[in-house]
Amino acid sequence: NIASAVISKAWHQDNIDLIGSLYKKSSINQLIVGALIFLGVWVNIDSLLIFTGKDYSSGKFVFLFLALGKLINVASGVNGKIIILSKYYLIGTFLTFFLAFITFVSNLFFIPFFENFPGRVGIEGAALATALSVFLFNFFSFLFLFLKYKLQPFSFKTIIVFLVSFVSFFVVQLIENQITSNFFFELLLKSVVVVLVYVPLTYFLNLSSDFNRIVNKFFSRFFEIFCLK
Repeated sequence: NIASAVISKAWHQDNIDLIGSLYKKSSINQLIVGALIFLGVWVNIDSLLIFTGKDYSSGKFVFLFLALGKLINVASGVNGKIIILSKYYLIGTFLTFFLAFITFVSNLFFIPFFENFPGRVGIEGAALATALSVFLFNFFSFLFLFLKYKLQPFSFKTIIVFLVSFVSFFVVQLIENQITSNFFFELLLKSVVVVLVYVPLTYFLNLSSDFNRIVNKFFSRFFEIFCLK
C-alpha cells in the first residue's frame, strides 16, 4: 500500500528503473518475512493441531496449500499494483476476473476429487484450488510485466532465502527427536531455533538492506534499554 503512491508517481515520470527497484525490494522483503512466519508455524503444525483437542489432521494440508499460495503471492512482489497503476490497468482488471474464474473452476474439480480419497476432505481440495489460482494469477502478471517492460522481481537472493529456509527447517528436524515430550517446551524450543538460525543467516548474508536495518534498530533499542537498566 505504501508503494502505491511511489509506483503511481514513477509511472507518471516514466521511471521504469524505480518501478523495477520497488518490484525487487517488495519481493525479497515480503518473501523473507513470509518464509519466517511459514517456518514458525510449519515446524509446530502437528503440536498446534494436537493442542486443539480435536481431529484436525486435514488442517495440516489445508495450511500447507494456503501457505504456499501466500508465499507465491508475497514473493511476486507488487506486480498487481504495478499493472493496475499503469496505462494497462485493464489487464489488471482482466487478471482479477481470471483469478475469480480459475478459483471457481478449480474448486469444482478439486473438492470432489479430494473427497473421493479415503481420509481426505473437500476443504483440502478448496485450499489447493486457491493456491493454484494464486499461482496462475501471479504467473501471468509476472509474464506480462516481463514481456512488456522486461521487469521481474527475482534475483539470486531469492534462491538464498529458500536455502536459508531449508537449512532452518533441517536444523529443527535434527533436534526434534531430542526434545522432551513437554508440549509447551517443544513449541517454544522449535520456534526459538527457527528464529536463531533463520534471522542471523538472513542478516549476515545481507539478503535485504531493509531487513538488516530493522534488525539493527531492534538491537540498538534493546541495548539502549539494557544499558539504562
